[in-house]
Amino acid sequence: QELVDWAAPDLVFGSSRCLTDQRQNGFIKSFNATSGYGFISGPSITEVLGKDLYLSGHQVGAFAVGDEVSFAILLNKGKPQAFDLGPVAAPLLQQMLPQQPAFIG
Repeated sequence: QELVDWAAPDLVFGSSRCLTDQRQNGFIKSFNATSGYGFISGPSITEVLGKDLYLSGHQVGAFAVGDEVSFAILLNKGKPQAFDLGPVAAPLLQQMLPQQPAFIG
């Protein structure tokens, strides 16, 4: 396998589990269609990376700035990048908001 990785790095693929396990949620913070890239922001991203996550135009699909997305983080040329964007099951914003106590009257 090491020889294949060295000889044909563009043809080497990781396990599909890297796209399904350890998914993260965040918001598309910016995207410039002309330059073909943008960034995703979120608490877990900032905690781990200390900065926003790179988003390629090849991954953005129909999503737009402000959309909450689920994604996998993979290395591309040694740098973290968002891959496999999808909708979020439970909105991150609702999870972050403090719960209101029920009114008992």
